[in-house]
Amino acid sequence: MRKIEIRTKHNLNKEETKNKLLIEVPLLQEKYKNELKNLVIDWQDDTKFTTEFSVMGMKFKGNGEILEKELISILELRGAAELFYKRIQNAIEFKLNEILN
Repeated sequence: MRKIEIRTKHNLNKEETKNKLLIEVPLLQEKYKNELKNLVIDWQDDTKFTTEFSVMGMKFKGNGEILEKELISILELRGAAELFYKRIQNAIEFKLNEILN
């Protein structure tokens, strides 16, 4: 198993960051509905969450935390997904930057 840690800098407070994620993630799910399946985000509190989803049959689990000026996302990669870790990391970094900045 390989873990990817993504740190996304932003200029939002914690509440604004969570609100952006709550609005934008369902839009991404709709846009990529043929590839992104079974997306679940479980908010532990106002700043911490866990997530599960699958892409092209590969299952992913992760967690994250909203900090002032930064979002930390950690994703566990298993099996074939480990071969594509850099591509997966780059795609997630790009989307999070697009959402938060």
